[in-house]
Amino acid sequence: MLTFTRDASLPTSSSDDWIFATSQTGDILDIKQFEAGETTVLKSDRVTSSDKVNITIFHYFQPNTETIEFTSYLSITPGQTWVVKREDSFSPSKIGTATFNITTAGSFVPLAINISTNTKSYVTRPSSPTSDVTIDLSKSPERIFATHTIGGIPSYFEANDIEDGDRITAAYTTDFKPLENLFNIELLVNESFYGSVSGISDIPGVDPFYIKGFLNYNGSNSSQQWGYNSGFDVYRTSMSKSSDKVSRQYFKLGSPVTNIPFPDNAVSIDNSGFVNPEFSFSGDYHLRSSRWTAFVADYNSVLSWRVYSPPGGKQVFSKIPNEIVDLYPSLSVESLAPKDNTFTIYLDGFSYSDFVISQMNIGSATKPYSAEYQTIIVQN
Repeated sequence: MLTFTRDASLPTSSSDDWIFATSQTGDILDIKQFEAGETTVLKSDRVTSSDKVNITIFHYFQPNTETIEFTSYLSITPGQTWVVKREDSFSPSKIGTATFNITTAGSFVPLAINISTNTKSYVTRPSSPTSDVTIDLSKSPERIFATHTIGGIPSYFEANDIEDGDRITAAYTTDFKPLENLFNIELLVNESFYGSVSGISDIPGVDPFYIKGFLNYNGSNSSQQWGYNSGFDVYRTSMSKSSDKVSRQYFKLGSPVTNIPFPDNAVSIDNSGFVNPEFSFSGDYHLRSSRWTAFVADYNSVLSWRVYSPPGGKQVFSKIPNEIVDLYPSLSVESLAPKDNTFTIYLDGFSYSDFVISQMNIGSATKPYSAEYQTIIVQN
């Protein structure tokens, strides 16, 4: 039915970990406890190759604070092999530091200024009109790209050829210039906006997906500006606008965006119960991610159950398996309350199956991520 391996790079010595399969009607087909570095096989003679099963991973972590998590993937085709590994991360070595001095006019203190080098990003919140920020250097010479919104206009400051021990000074009101490409976004009454645009360049010897220059901005005025500078290889655009517990988001990794296609689909939660929830969504979506939580006083911890599902996925979990309840008798599905629901629309051919593979076999996934998608998040 399913072959599952948790790589030794993700130790389980401080946790209790189980994996189980359920049918589309909620029957428990098989359950196994697993350890890092071992291969676990779920089996059932009640499942055929044409069936779909739901796979759930239980994780109880207790070194300092307790974590109790269930994560379910619905409508899985039997016969798959999942191998969960720790993703390789890029951590550039530090070869020196520089000081970035920011001065403002009078007593004005900006709320935050975003700063990035070729390999690292910072957000500084000045505490006085003159502030020093220590910047780690991972290459020489280095580049600094700083952004902030001045008078409602996204602006930037750039400095090149920075060496160890250098001190760079920028006057907030005179040295920051408007971004080269600016665009407006209109907001409705009581609608808030948050977004970021990151420019990424392929730097020899450096992970190509490290941010080289970026901008964050937020606000709730009737009109907001956003933008970017030209000259980067790839742009990472992430935009969100929210109102009345609903957030509509757009993401793209690729060419720059000049118009934000926020999703406008209508969404309603017809039944927010955990056992058999019901949703209405105008148009098509590819992935639903829903979360239910409950505080468990006996363990002084929050129980969280996250469910990933394609459209039409049958979420029928009437109970927690006895093998887990015997160990943790205070856990029950009846205590779970709805937290949030996220509906994702992939715009680049990515699919629910691609998503599952990217979560479970990211090292061998032919599509490790979606480069363009929309999401609608509904908070309960």
